[in-house]
Amino acid sequence: MPDINDPERLLTSAEVARMLQVDATSVINWSKKGYLAVYRTPGGHRRIRAADVVEFAQKRGMPVPLSLDALNRHRVLVLERDGAHINNWRKAFESLARRVTAVFTQTSQMALIELGTFKPHLLIMDASFEALTLAELIKRKGEYRELRVIIVGEQGSAEMMQKAKALGVSWCLRPRDVAEMARVTGQGVAA
Repeated sequence: MPDINDPERLLTSAEVARMLQVDATSVINWSKKGYLAVYRTPGGHRRIRAADVVEFAQKRGMPVPLSLDALNRHRVLVLERDGAHINNWRKAFESLARRVTAVFTQTSQMALIELGTFKPHLLIMDASFEALTLAELIKRKGEYRELRVIIVGEQGSAEMMQKAKALGVSWCLRPRDVAEMARVTGQGVAA
């Protein structure tokens, strides 16, 4: 089975059984007992969200299927104008490669597309992108209210800092080196 990156992807009981290396009746029994959330199609067939399979496996100490491994990691989107800074962010993420999948872009248009397709848990934005305005637009959309946003750049004005706080957005000074970038990234992922 190909890798699944969409946490909302619906899987059949048979697909879940193959992933977890169990019989399909086990999946059905788990759903009947409420251990595994299921949705019913209009025809009465069970469908299980990929994210729910990952959560189920984690709670029971089962290995997360390799095809769902991407869902087991934190997804981070980095919007950065400067190519040199992107290279430094890449190096910073190398130390977190087992826990984090990162996507990098240099345009706000591509960042908006990636928000919809990649569905990140954390967005790190270069302040030079009118980042507060972009963050406000993103946070207004209901599905992104829980998205953690970190803006990196020079110290903003008191008004900008207040607006960032009201939006639930973190603002930090641009990290000076890769080690500091890894620290900022690690805090964003752990939060």
